[in-house]
Amino acid sequence: MPFDIPIVMKRIYSLIFALAFWGILIAPILKPEVRINTFEKDFLGHEKLIENFNTLRLMVGDRVFPNVIVGKDGWLFFTGNSSIDDYQHTNLYRDSQLAKYQKEFDRLYGRLQQKGIMLVVVIAPNKSSIYPEYMPDQITQIGKTSRLDQFVDYMGKYGKTPIIDFRPDLIAASKTEQVYYKTNTHWNPSGGYIAYTKIMSVLSQRYPQLMPHPLTDYEAVHMGLVTQDIPGILGLPNLKEDYWTLQPKFETGTNFRKVPLSDGNIVRFSWNQNQNLPSALIYHDSFLDEVIPFLEPHFRQTTSIFRTGVPGIWSINWVDQAHPDIVIIEFVERYMNDFYVPRNQ
Repeated sequence: MPFDIPIVMKRIYSLIFALAFWGILIAPILKPEVRINTFEKDFLGHEKLIENFNTLRLMVGDRVFPNVIVGKDGWLFFTGNSSIDDYQHTNLYRDSQLAKYQKEFDRLYGRLQQKGIMLVVVIAPNKSSIYPEYMPDQITQIGKTSRLDQFVDYMGKYGKTPIIDFRPDLIAASKTEQVYYKTNTHWNPSGGYIAYTKIMSVLSQRYPQLMPHPLTDYEAVHMGLVTQDIPGILGLPNLKEDYWTLQPKFETGTNFRKVPLSDGNIVRFSWNQNQNLPSALIYHDSFLDEVIPFLEPHFRQTTSIFRTGVPGIWSINWVDQAHPDIVIIEFVERYMNDFYVPRNQ
């Protein structure tokens, strides 16, 4: 009978895994200072247990974790919220869904237009849409068209609402610079700056004074090695990446204040000394956190509402309170199934 190396290796791997896991699990119990009434507190802490276990898994070559996959060259990708389906193009919209979204956004576009307000919808792409070359070879793209392609194409063909798709600009820039963090789901300041200039180019069609500052007006400030969001998901605080930001060299003339709400959310208000500038109302998720500081100096007032699953905060009533000249609605690609067009509450 031939010697089956793969089966032997699997068994050895499983044995090593089992011994390591139970070793990590049992070791704290053997400590004499452990007491039954403090066992949960003293038991390494579940966070330390997860850290040790996932560190071991990375060392032995595991690449698939809950909501995370390890790609090439140390790139980490978030896999929750349909991210893998987005990458493989297996979650396409039906025509009826596209028609519904188009009508919903255009209905809002028409209502705001009657008030003289400009509406722009922007989609922040998943990291795998910009860096597919770092995804594992075992995860292949099955279709040629993504649901983001469908939405952008459908709105361009039948809709009135301006849609900003950052992918072409980010992909082009990624050939010469890094525009997303390797260990974070989000773009880095370079990617955020690209999104800012793209948004400004669209807004300037109606407000010519809204010209973006050149990159030379900013200074890269490095904050040191930081545990980014994906290592946080893995429970690996020692897996760090350089965190940095782009600080303006010019006087922005802008002040801001964050106001906590009773449901735990936060609304950010900013105001500018130049009262001749337009005002903006921004509905957004965490992707635009990197972009909003770029935008605020261009508006006399900005109201930024973090997007949540609670429609009460994310309502069109904010238009009547903020009296904006511009409304920006932003989604990240993986949350496109959660399209929620603001309505009166």
